[in-house]
Amino acid sequence: MKFLSDLLDLNKITAKTAFLVLIVSVCLLFLPPAFLLKLQIVDFKKDYGKYFGFAFLASAAFLLVAVLNWAQEKINVFFRKRKQATYIIKAIEKMDFQELAVLREFFINAQQSLDMPIDNPVVAGMLNKGLLYQLSSMGQMSAEGLMMPVAMHHLLKDNLKPESLGLPLTEPSQEVKNEILEARPNWAKSLARRKFNSWY
Repeated sequence: MKFLSDLLDLNKITAKTAFLVLIVSVCLLFLPPAFLLKLQIVDFKKDYGKYFGFAFLASAAFLLVAVLNWAQEKINVFFRKRKQATYIIKAIEKMDFQELAVLREFFINAQQSLDMPIDNPVVAGMLNKGLLYQLSSMGQMSAEGLMMPVAMHHLLKDNLKPESLGLPLTEPSQEVKNEILEARPNWAKSLARRKFNSWY
């Protein structure tokens, strides 16, 4: 029978199809004969009844496997996220002065994303570590390098505070502003000289 061959072809079965087969087979197996008579499917059950038990077991097994696969994937995602969170926290603790200077740019400019030179060794290294991620494949060449829009990893953003980057919580004095300017990456200094920056 075609329906039997289709049932055995797992590539053609979806969870919705398996659930439908399960419901139908349960009804055909366990509904009282009087109800089946009203539905005028008694003869159908006589002709194909030997397949209903198999359909019930096959669809139930398929759904069980589908649920187990779904649960496993959820568990894997959970552990991947936890492992990633641990990695980000440790990465914050191990950041060097240059990496911290790159992250300060998001706070200094008060933006969630910034154009940065992805060919800069420090920026490229942070992209490779997953601390930053590229928002678009479209960019442009400038005096500072190949500028692309990038943003901080959300876990990094959630765990970083201005004070952990050496930024003041209140309006900084001119002396502090000058210190922050000197600590900025060379490409950021170059951009600040060419574009309006609220700090300077």
